[in-house]
Amino acid sequence: MGFEILKRDTNGNKGLLNKAEFGYDDYPDGGDEGRVYIGDGVKNRALAYLDELSNIKMPGEILEFKLIKNGSSLRYVTDEIDPSLTEDGYELFCPHSKEEYEKARKYLLGIGEPSSMGPLGIYYSEDGPGGAYSWCSECWHSRIPLSSNGLGSKGWKVKDGSLTWWASDRTNVTEPNGDYKANAYLGIWYDDEGYVRWWNDANDAYSYTTYLCVKRKR
Repeated sequence: MGFEILKRDTNGNKGLLNKAEFGYDDYPDGGDEGRVYIGDGVKNRALAYLDELSNIKMPGEILEFKLIKNGSSLRYVTDEIDPSLTEDGYELFCPHSKEEYEKARKYLLGIGEPSSMGPLGIYYSEDGPGGAYSWCSECWHSRIPLSSNGLGSKGWKVKDGSLTWWASDRTNVTEPNGDYKANAYLGIWYDDEGYVRWWNDANDAYSYTTYLCVKRKR
């Protein structure tokens, strides 16, 4: 994961300093004190300020997968998997990269369950622009890849707090189009090879009892 140090002057202009992982913002949001942040050198934006990182987990190596069927219902990011799974070190699978997604896809193909990856932990923390039951075609965050560089740049996140995540590079999906209820998981559909073929934000309509869990090295 590559980052660059950026510095913002009093006029709000950002300049590249050198290759690094952290940047320093002199006057964030018009404040009086500077703050260190992790910046995305590709789009020159702050992904997170250092003083906000206490709840963010960095990617950990995948140790093993476990497919859950008839599990605890997951509709919102606040819903939890069965406590016995948590006690055994499992968590809902959130793909931190395309490589991780491929590992999960191949695991599910191997057990004959390519469409069972589940919600991938993807959510947004506010209602859509028209409220939970109002939508508009070709608007809000539609036609944007399902990844941290795509929908993540609009504020979509994954449950485990990873700054990087990936599920699809597709740009022909006319969702999410705004009829969304805060903190609900996206509805995600998969093809027979385990790739994401469509997603939808339709209020809080999607509840998962089949999903992939993962055990990570911490």
